[in-house]
Amino acid sequence: SLGLETRRTGEFPSLLSQMMLVGEETGDVEGALNTVSDALDVEVANALRGLVALVEPVIILLMGVAVAVVVFAMLMPIFQMNAGIA
Repeated sequence: SLGLETRRTGEFPSLLSQMMLVGEETGDVEGALNTVSDALDVEVANALRGLVALVEPVIILLMGVAVAVVVFAMLMPIFQMNAGIA
């Protein structure tokens, strides 16, 4: 059966294999696959949320560095002119 083959290969999540077997036994493979789809959608959404939480501070830090470089580039000529006058 397809459920046993997905388990045997080890390439698929165990949830898929188990739900395929349950779906084959109950005769509702479509419903079982819909349940797996919903569960994996939630898992992917959680993983993306975690990734965004990790990347967001890095982006904010890089933007701060970019602003500091621009401010430094604008103020440095002014300080050099003042040093030349004094």
